[in-house]
Amino acid sequence: QDLVIAVHATRPLTDEYQGWLRTKAQEVAKALPQFSVVVFVSEGDSEAHNRNTIAHEFLKNKNAAWLWLGEPDLVWSAADPAALIATRRPVIGILHTNCEEWSNWQATFYEGSAADEHGILAVPEVSANGLLIHRTAFERVLAKSSLSLDFRDENSWDPHHAFFQQARVAFKGLNRLLRAGHFFQWLCRECGIGIYVHTAI
Repeated sequence: QDLVIAVHATRPLTDEYQGWLRTKAQEVAKALPQFSVVVFVSEGDSEAHNRNTIAHEFLKNKNAAWLWLGEPDLVWSAADPAALIATRRPVIGILHTNCEEWSNWQATFYEGSAADEHGILAVPEVSANGLLIHRTAFERVLAKSSLSLDFRDENSWDPHHAFFQQARVAFKGLNRLLRAGHFFQWLCRECGIGIYVHTAI
């Protein structure tokens, strides 16, 4: 089975970062010897396009089991994807802030919710950076979603699925305009897949 480490980049990657990413991939391979680690980078101006390209390439790889999403600004350790995989949750992320002067957690929370004894907390949505997704989550969305997600890639003209898109959805009587990563998580919730964060990472 493959663990795919995928980076969405809206600017060219520096040599320094590419070296850091190769090192992280080697560290992950040591931490998870049961997996073959594959690195994939999608560069472009559009987050949605980049992430849909990542999902497309991930699903084309029949050996791919887990997808770890990152971006150049996210610092993570090899232990992070290993800890998330151990939870056996099909969609689970890590908590991090926006690293600005007035830092906010990059997640939303259910009122009154609390993490379990292992630090696992159910949430409506979390940043797609640092999100781990099992192949079955994509497959269930394709099988269960009432929306048509098919589209043709504007560059290759290959058939893709729009798992990630900026879209307006109804939420508690209001219309929300969701970011691309949050839209995928909304699709998951609509198809009965829970979203979680590991608060101990």
